Amino acid sequence: MPVPDPLSVAATAITATNNSINVLKAIGILTDSSRAGHSSKATQIRDLSLKNSVVPNDYIVQDHKVVGVPLIDLFINSYMDETDGDTHVVFARSSIGKTTACVSFLKYAPNLKCQALMITGAPKGTSYLSWMAQKLNASEENVLADLVAGVKTVEPTPASILILDELNEVGVECCNIQMVDALMRFIYTSKQRINLYVVTQNEEVAERLCRLNEWQKIGPMDGLTSPSRTDV
Repeated sequence: MPVPDPLSVAATAITATNNSINVLKAIGILTDSSRAGHSSKATQIRDLSLKNSVVPNDYIVQDHKVVGVPLIDLFINSYMDETDGDTHVVFARSSIGKTTACVSFLKYAPNLKCQALMITGAPKGTSYLSWMAQKLNASEENVLADLVAGVKTVEPTPASILILDELNEVGVECCNIQMVDALMRFIYTSKQRINLYVVTQNEEVAERLCRLNEWQKIGPMDGLTSPSRTDV
């Protein structure tokens, strides 16, 4: 068995530590009410959501019509135009068309008269926070706050849709779970009026997220994930 390169091991450890630190900083800025307000980046993100955009914009599903109707219907039926901020964990095995269904849901959003944004394409081994920051051209420390500020709505505008697709890894030191946990709770407790969907093919990720359930506002999407929302 080859001996690991000490420099490579050290670099990996530093990257992991930096990922965790950046997640903690991003959560701190998100939850710091004194820093609330729209930045120019939040305005750019709002413009994307008003166009029902998929990020990265070069991520194109060839034919969104190929997905079976039941899967799309589950997304549509779970949407609430009046909500403080509910989160749906969408777990299903690989290659059944989850991403394509998400894109189809986004294309349906104008019928709901709501703004919507989808993040997808996160590569293996990448912190999801880092991926979002990179693709939204934002800093890792500010990306969560900018994302929420850009996507949130106020009455009487219908609640918005935010999809975090392909969140398929727990992350080093559970940094991805920690990030989603903070995002979920902030959206609900501060009444951001966002329907958040976290889509994964990793059962461990789904189980960890579903254990975060609070006031039944965080849980599996009805009809797709087991256990049902009422069982969590």
